[in-house]
Amino acid sequence: MTVETIPIPTEQAKRKEPIRLETTELDAWPGHRFEIRFDWNSELQRWILRVSHENTDRGFVRAPACLMREYTLDPYVTFVLFDPANKAERVTPQNLGSEVVLGVFPRTAGGRE
Repeated sequence: MTVETIPIPTEQAKRKEPIRLETTELDAWPGHRFEIRFDWNSELQRWILRVSHENTDRGFVRAPACLMREYTLDPYVTFVLFDPANKAERVTPQNLGSEVVLGVFPRTAGGRE
């Protein structure tokens, strides 16, 4: 299975600016629209990730952005931040969108396809 990724603007990430992405072109769940937000929390020194399923106006993720953590809308789709080179230790302003990418996977009732 090929990993589907959503591009993240690296320059905005490096400047710790809020990032808002909208997508409807996911192979993982065609025809569905998602809003993805990254907000820098200066107190925690971490990105906060929010993902909403716009078709139902349902937010299903609001959590610190962590590597390899599954953010799932069961049984439909899972979002995962990962480093394909396996060098990053955490999600930072310097690596979000460049080394660290946002992958999307379809799900079935029994788990990943």
